Amino acid sequence: MKILRFYIPSLILAVSSILSLYGEEIEKHSLVEQSIVPLRDRISDFEARFALAKILSHHKETQEAALSHYEVLLKIHPFQKLLPIPIIRVPTKTISTPRTLVPLLSQVSDFDARLALARLYSHHKKTYGAALRLYQRILHEKPEALDVQIEMGRLYISMKKIHEGLTLFYSALAKHPHSLKLLVAAAQAEGAAGHAEQANALFLRALSVSGHSLQTCIAYADGMMMWGDFYQAQMIYRAALEKNLCSRDLFLKLAWSLASAERYEEAEGIYRELLLRWPDHPKVLEAFAGLKILEKEFDSAYALVEVLLEIAPAKPKYLLLKADILFMNEQFCEAVAAYSLQFRSRKHQTHAYVGIGRSLQKLGRCTEAHDFFQAALNSYPQDRSAQFYAERERPRLLEQILCAYSIPSDLEKWAALYVQNGMPKEALLIYEAILEKDPGYFPAQIGAAEMLAVLYAYEESIEMYRCLLERFPQNLKIEVALARVLGWSKNYQNSIQTYDALIKVDPYNPVLYREKARTALWDKQFDLAMASYQHLLEPSVNSLLLENYPYSLYRIQQSIALEKCAKALVWNKRFRTSLGAYRNLLAFNPGNEEALFDYAQSYCIVGLCDCSKEVYDHILHIDPNHNLVNKALDRNALRSHFGLQGNIAYWRELGSGTFSQSQIARYRSDAVFEVPLSCRAHARFIQNTYVENPFYNYQFYAAEGQTLEADCVINACLSGFVSATYKNYLRRFRSTFSSRNRLVWNWGDDLMLVLGCNKEDEIYNYFSLKQATQSINSWITASKNLTHYWNIEGTCQYYRYNDHNRQIHYNILTEYQFTEDPHIFKAILQGNYRNAAHQSISILSGLKLIDVIHPYWTPDHYYSGSLTFEYRYDYRYFIFCEAPQRYLDLKITGETDSEDNPSIQAILEWKHEFDRHWGVELKGLIHRSKQWNAEGGWGTFYYRF
Repeated sequence: MKILRFYIPSLILAVSSILSLYGEEIEKHSLVEQSIVPLRDRISDFEARFALAKILSHHKETQEAALSHYEVLLKIHPFQKLLPIPIIRVPTKTISTPRTLVPLLSQVSDFDARLALARLYSHHKKTYGAALRLYQRILHEKPEALDVQIEMGRLYISMKKIHEGLTLFYSALAKHPHSLKLLVAAAQAEGAAGHAEQANALFLRALSVSGHSLQTCIAYADGMMMWGDFYQAQMIYRAALEKNLCSRDLFLKLAWSLASAERYEEAEGIYRELLLRWPDHPKVLEAFAGLKILEKEFDSAYALVEVLLEIAPAKPKYLLLKADILFMNEQFCEAVAAYSLQFRSRKHQTHAYVGIGRSLQKLGRCTEAHDFFQAALNSYPQDRSAQFYAERERPRLLEQILCAYSIPSDLEKWAALYVQNGMPKEALLIYEAILEKDPGYFPAQIGAAEMLAVLYAYEESIEMYRCLLERFPQNLKIEVALARVLGWSKNYQNSIQTYDALIKVDPYNPVLYREKARTALWDKQFDLAMASYQHLLEPSVNSLLLENYPYSLYRIQQSIALEKCAKALVWNKRFRTSLGAYRNLLAFNPGNEEALFDYAQSYCIVGLCDCSKEVYDHILHIDPNHNLVNKALDRNALRSHFGLQGNIAYWRELGSGTFSQSQIARYRSDAVFEVPLSCRAHARFIQNTYVENPFYNYQFYAAEGQTLEADCVINACLSGFVSATYKNYLRRFRSTFSSRNRLVWNWGDDLMLVLGCNKEDEIYNYFSLKQATQSINSWITASKNLTHYWNIEGTCQYYRYNDHNRQIHYNILTEYQFTEDPHIFKAILQGNYRNAAHQSISILSGLKLIDVIHPYWTPDHYYSGSLTFEYRYDYRYFIFCEAPQRYLDLKITGETDSEDNPSIQAILEWKHEFDRHWGVELKGLIHRSKQWNAEGGWGTFYYRF
C-alpha cells in the first residue's frame, strides 16, 4: 500500500495502460480502421488480465475482483506458476474463455504496458528479477530509450549488481554526456555503490550542466551525506530553505545533516520547531527519536516513541523501536517483554528473537540467550544478525563470511555487526577484505581508519585519513576524525591546529570548540581550554544560526557551562566536588561520553572503584569500542583478584655527635598474600623475615613475624587502614607487637585530614634491640590543594616511648609544580621542629659503652629547613586513573639545621606495572652529612591473578 502511494504517477500509467486493454469487443473491421497500435505491439489478454489482477489484489475492497481474475487465468493456463497467490476456491462450473474487455482502438502499445509493469515490479525485492527481464526486453526493442536505461541501471544497483549498473550508466553517458538526468542518476548510483570520489565528480559535472540549479544542488547535498561533507551539505540546504521556508523535507534534511555532524543541539532545535508547525507528524517524530538515540538520550527517545505509539498503537516498526530503546537504556527485563509482543509477526519474529537473546545475554542468562539466537536463525537463516549471534563463537565464522560474501555492501553489514559488539580486529579484517575487492569503497576506507584508531594503530589511521583528505579536501567528517586521532595519539598541537583550521571554515560549529577545549586539557593547556569553552558561552551577535534557534543556544550554552565547570574542578584536583558537577552535566546530557569517562575517573581517584566500574560498564554498553574503557575495566577488575607480593628492604645508618645513636644495618623480606574483600577493601597476610646487624658488636640477629593488615575505602570522604605485626627474635631479644592505624577524612575537597596512631619498634642500635624500645606515635596531617600547581601540608606528631620519654615533631611543607606530565618538575620547601623531653645518656665502663638510656635520637629544640627538587618522568602511554603506573622519580634535597649539620639526600624510584598481573617497584636512597650517613634500598614485586 505504501509503495503504491509513493509511486502514484507510475501506478496511474500502469493502471491506465492495463485497463485500456479491457472492454467490450468491437468488430474487427472497425479495429483495423481505427487502431493506431500495430498488432505486433499489443500484449495478450492473459498478460493484461494478470497485471490487472495483481493491482486489484493490493486493496481489500478489490480483492474479490482480483480473485475472479485469477480464477479466469487458471482456467486459461491451469499449470501457470507465475500466479502470486493460491486460489482458495475454484468454481466447479465451467468458465468460458473470457472475451477481451477493451476495444482494440483504445489499446496501448506493448512497450508502454511492459514499462509500467517493470516499474511496478522494481518496487519489491521479490520481483526484481521479473522487472529486470522486462527492462531487458524493452531496452532490446528501444535501445536509445534514456529513461529506461536510467531505471534499469538503478534496478541493477538495487539488486547489488554494481558492475552491470555502472557499466550501463557509463555506456549511456558516452552517448549522452550532457544529460542532466543521466548525470545525476549515475552520480547517485556511484554513491550507492560506495564510490564517493566518482560520485562527487559526476555531481560536479551535473552542476556544470544545470547551471547549479536548485534541484541538482539538493541532490548533490544528499550525496555529500554519504561521504561526510556535512558542512557543504548544510550550506546547500540552508540556501534552499531561503527559497522555500515551508519545505518540511528540506528542514528534515538539514536537521539530519547537523545530527550526522554531532551538532545535536541545533538539530533538536529544528525538530522542535517542526513539531510546532506540524504537531505529532510521524516523520518528524521518527527523525527526532533517531536523533535522541544518536545522542544516547534514551529516556527522551522512549518518550517520543510513546507519542508515535499513541498515533499508531499497533505499528510493528514502533513497537520494535520501543524494545530496542529499552535494550539500549539497559532496561533488559522490560526489553524482553517488549520484544515478546512481536512473536506472532512472522516478518518481525527474527528481530524479536535476536533482541530477546541479546537482553538475556546482558542479564547473564547465556544458555537461554543462545536458545533464542538459534530460534532466530531457524526462523530466517539468511538474517545476518541471527547468523552472527547464533554462530559467533564458531572459530572459523569470520573466514566463512569472507569466503561466502563478495559484495562490499554485504560485507560492510557484517563489519557493522562486529563493530556493534566491540570486536574491532574482526571488523578491520572485513574492511580490508572489502578494500581488496573494491579499493574505492568509501565506507570501508572510513571504517578501516576508525578501527585502526580503536586498536591503537594511530599512525596508520592518521595516514589513511590524510590520504582521504587529499581526495576530499575540507571534508568535515574526515578532518574532525583526523583531529581526534591526532589528539588520541598525543599529537596535541597538530590536533589543535586542525581544529583551528576547521573553525576558520565553519566558525559557528560548537562541536569544534568543544573538541578543541578537550584536546587542550589533555595537553594541560588549561587557559586555552577555558577560552574555547568561553567562546561558546558568548556567541557573537551575527551568529545567525543560534539566533534562529534559541532553544539550540540554550542547550549548547548549558551543556558547555556544565562541562566547563566540571573540567575546571578536576583540573584543580577537587575530585569529590566534581562528582556532583558531572552528575548535573549527565542529567542534562546523558550521552556525553567524555563526561561519562571523566565521571568514572573521579570515582576512581577518590577510591570508589565499584562506582567507577558501573560507569565504565555503561560506557561500554553504549560504545563497545571505547578502547580506554576496555583497559580501565581490565585494570579495575584486578582490584578484586587475589594477589601475591614479595618485598625486600635494606637500611644502613651511621651517625656521630648528636646522631651517634644511629649505628645499625637492617634487612627485611616479606611474603604477602592479598585477599580482596571487595574492590574497595583488602586483607593481607604477611610473613616477615628480619635480620638486624648493630655495629656495636657486628652480630646478626634474625627474627620472623606475621602481619595482618586491611584497608577499606568507606565512602568518597572516608577511608581507613589497620595493621598488626607480631615479631619474634630467634635468639637473645624479646618478642614485640607493633601496629599501624590510619584514618583519612576529606572535608569535601577543602581539607584532607589524616589521623594516625602507630606502635613502632625504635631500632637504631644494639641497645634499642636489647631494651625492645617502642614508641606510640599519634599524628595528624592536614593538607589542601590551593590550586592545580600549589598545595600545602602540615603535620604534628607526638611520640610516647616505653622508656618514659616523649617527643614532639612539627612539619610544614609547601609544594609547587612547574610543569605537567610526562615531565613533571616540582619544588618542595619544608621546615621541621623536634624536641624530646629527655636526652639520651650513654653509660660507660671505662672507655667501653655498656648501655644507653633512651637509645634513639632525642633532639633538643632541633630546627631544620630543606628544599627538594623533584623530577618525575611518567612514561606510560595512557594517563588516566586505572592505567598502569610507569614512572621514574628523582628527588634531590638540600637541608640545613640548628646542629650545623648541612646535608644532601637523593632518592631514586622506579615503578613499572605491566598491563595485567605483574608489577615491580624499586627505590634507592642515599644521605650524606657531617654527622649522619644513610643508605637504603627497597624492592617490591607483585602479581595479581
